[in-house]
Amino acid sequence: MSVAVIIFFLFSWLLSPQPTFAQSCPKSDANNDCRVDGTDYIPWLNNYGQTTSQGKAKGDFNGNGVVDGLDYVLWLNEYGQTGTNITPISGISVTPPVSIGKGIWLSKEEIAKLPTSGSAWNNVLSYANGSVNNPSLQLRDYSSDHSNVRTYTKALVYARTGNNTMRQEVRTILEKIIGTHKGGDELAVLRNMYAYVISADLIDLKSYDPSFDTTWRNFIRLTLTEGSGGSCSSIIECHNKRPNNWGAEAGASRAAIALYLNDSAQIAETARVHKGYLGDRSSYAGFQYGELSWQCDASKPVGINAKGCTKQGHNIDGVLPDDQRRGGSFTWPPFCENYVWGALQGALVTAELLHRAGYPAWEWQDKAILRAMEWLHSPSVKSTNWCAATGDDRGFPFLVNRAYKTNFPASASVGKGMGFFEWTHAE
Repeated sequence: MSVAVIIFFLFSWLLSPQPTFAQSCPKSDANNDCRVDGTDYIPWLNNYGQTTSQGKAKGDFNGNGVVDGLDYVLWLNEYGQTGTNITPISGISVTPPVSIGKGIWLSKEEIAKLPTSGSAWNNVLSYANGSVNNPSLQLRDYSSDHSNVRTYTKALVYARTGNNTMRQEVRTILEKIIGTHKGGDELAVLRNMYAYVISADLIDLKSYDPSFDTTWRNFIRLTLTEGSGGSCSSIIECHNKRPNNWGAEAGASRAAIALYLNDSAQIAETARVHKGYLGDRSSYAGFQYGELSWQCDASKPVGINAKGCTKQGHNIDGVLPDDQRRGGSFTWPPFCENYVWGALQGALVTAELLHRAGYPAWEWQDKAILRAMEWLHSPSVKSTNWCAATGDDRGFPFLVNRAYKTNFPASASVGKGMGFFEWTHAE
């Protein structure tokens, strides 16, 4: 074949119409831009639990007519994906997941600086050496072996000393709790989950056992939307619905899971709801409240009363109304309500997790958490330290003292969902 003939055929091919390739977009691309990102998550969130015939436009990504957890899992697995044959749009890119790198709770560098002598360390070590026999997400904090916090201490000991026996024990425990999220006690799940997720991060499960880490990730992702039923039936539903100790504990578990999964959209949504709980109704106001007498403005209820709030001439700035009400309607002088501290346990862990992810959660709403602590300790309310932490709450003020450089009373304790802050977070 001559060169002239080759050139003829080449130009004929170039000038002739070329075959077009159908653009194949991911299933969870709700807005048809052929990219799966945070904007596609919103239709799922807004229509969760509903039936629909409008498919992915309403968040029903698998087309079964119901917007549920399976659709969320599909969106999560496709997050960051694009379709084929997409022409790049100038100035627009897929937002990458948040890069954690420094540890969702404590970094290797931070842990390496912690002491391996003294009473605080001895408490951690003693607790870690205890047995975890039948771990389950259905066990409350009063269970015989306090499995969630004991697992956490085992992870701490591994992270500080490199003890591989502790590392293997944590991995074994994590495998045992898979599937235990459905059993009738959602509050137990909310309280338990974040210690286990943080433990997985502390032992670097992804490097230690990549295959099981995939299983673990799939499980914790599932628990966000599937749970034990009741007034709120999953971690996300409880966080979005309950402006009290339930929602606060749910926020801690949701934040820990989102950070472990590097799920930037879920992290952002956790932060949005938490900020709403702290009092920013423009951020989120979808909670369901109980009796409203402890609220500053019953028409605009919040999780923590606003700065400067008073009622009948009394200071209720920093009150957690939906937990304070558990002791009764508004009265003065106020009563020390233990449910408030239950809520603070979850809220403090949530704030610290979000802080480490780059959100100024400790500063939100005029330092709402600090104001809550001040109300519980202020002599202008009742007497100095009139409602200071007791029992399993005693260690949590260490988190507050570190965040705000304060000096609220704090001492060693094992909390409902975490503990041993006297070793990890004491200044």
